[in-house]
Amino acid sequence: MRSAGDDIANLIIPAFDANGQTLSLVIDLHPGLFRMLSYVLSCYRFPFRDRDAAIRWCIAHGLHALLGPPLSSFVLKEVKMNIFKDDQFQRQEDYLAISVEKELGRRQQGKCASARRAID
Repeated sequence: MRSAGDDIANLIIPAFDANGQTLSLVIDLHPGLFRMLSYVLSCYRFPFRDRDAAIRWCIAHGLHALLGPPLSSFVLKEVKMNIFKDDQFQRQEDYLAISVEKELGRRQQGKCASARRAID
């Protein structure tokens, strides 16, 4: 049986208060954070499908965590490592894409040279 805590609607934090007021916030995000947020939105493991709803929940949950007992240094390092691992993966992905492009370019040049030799 599902409990009230399992209801997906409990995770949705409205953008408007009781008076219908809302505020807008513009922030700069590390590309790794944005990729992780995109992952959360694209997979079906989490109930969020709207970017703004996910960000509102993250802010509310983060504030709840900050107002609680201080986090251990291990937890803080683990959070940073998630971002650094994403950066490393992105660099490796970029390097791999460049390597593949170079190899395809070499092969294409080789095919052109072979075709020229065949015509001559």
